[in-house]
Amino acid sequence: MLILVQLIAVGLGQPEYWFLWDEVPGNDNGRLIKFFEKNYGIEWVRTAKIEKIDDSINISTEKNYISLRLDGEKTKVRLNIDDGRTEEFIARSENGKLVIYSQKLPKAFSNPDDTGNVALWMALILGFTVFIFLIIKLNKKWIIQAIILISVAWTMYYVFIPFLSFGPYFLLKLTPATGLEIVIGPSYYIILLISIGLTFALYKFPEWYVIDITGIIVGAGAASMFGISLAIIPTLLLLVVLAVYDYIAVYRTKHMVALAEGVMDLRLPILLVVPKHWKYSFLAEKFDKEEREAFFMGLGDAVMPTLLVVSANFFVRAGSYNLPLLGSVNIPAIGAMLGTLAGFAVLMGFVMKGKPQAGLPFLNGGVILGYVAGSLIAGSQII
Repeated sequence: MLILVQLIAVGLGQPEYWFLWDEVPGNDNGRLIKFFEKNYGIEWVRTAKIEKIDDSINISTEKNYISLRLDGEKTKVRLNIDDGRTEEFIARSENGKLVIYSQKLPKAFSNPDDTGNVALWMALILGFTVFIFLIIKLNKKWIIQAIILISVAWTMYYVFIPFLSFGPYFLLKLTPATGLEIVIGPSYYIILLISIGLTFALYKFPEWYVIDITGIIVGAGAASMFGISLAIIPTLLLLVVLAVYDYIAVYRTKHMVALAEGVMDLRLPILLVVPKHWKYSFLAEKFDKEEREAFFMGLGDAVMPTLLVVSANFFVRAGSYNLPLLGSVNIPAIGAMLGTLAGFAVLMGFVMKGKPQAGLPFLNGGVILGYVAGSLIAGSQII
């Protein structure tokens, strides 16, 4: 299941061809206009003036404007919309042409190169850990359940958009405030209903296969969103910090073990369940006995190493292979996946002894070594 999470995350994190820089204004105007209509709900681009000045593409009317500015190294394009929205896209030189790529999923951080994102991530983890312990102490676990289920529905919604969205036709316009207009296509209602329906099924019938299916979707979606939001250096730094934190939390303070035991009875997709036999029922699982009928792996142990797999495939320029359903997967990303499997094999050797183990020191260590090996084989820069 770990490698399945990584494969799906890589597929979701694939850059998507948007337009050729030198073909706007020109043959790719239609691609540019369609993108803004579908992804930003901006209709005025249909009648807007499109012009290029130096390293900027400007799209404007008398009242509105959008700018796309190419950086000095010609590797990134910065989007600025007059309503304050900003975005960053990838630019790559291919066969003498500058190709601009977008991404399927929204980014979690606006600046992927900012190592401050690591500090923010750790602050959120520590803050949420304290919050969960407080809720458990107050015996208000339903609050945790509600937060997790809402997060699950939200993540699945964004994961399904690239596959089920069919365009901005028959748009519904909402104006919640003066100057703020939200445009929603009908496909988004369908996606929302599917996400809510799956979340409701999880709430009513949290059997192990429902937990695993939901966990794989959510884990892959989260890993993809954060993986395309963190460049290589912040990702490597985050994985090292998380490995150290996990070691301390499991072997020293042991609060991670207590945390897992405190929420497992909620039967939420915060873990992956591997039954030891086909008749196993997660609903009938008693968490107070020593010998359990299934192996449990925290979803975070699958998500964290996958960040580097997605980041390597998204940001690193290296030799790649086109795989069915997934698209282009480069050698450093493949090395990272193999390294994860190696780390998992070592981890399972300790797990079979029957004691709780910190997964991230093994998994993060494996994925980093695999990424380094893949980069050396590909001849690409490591950082």
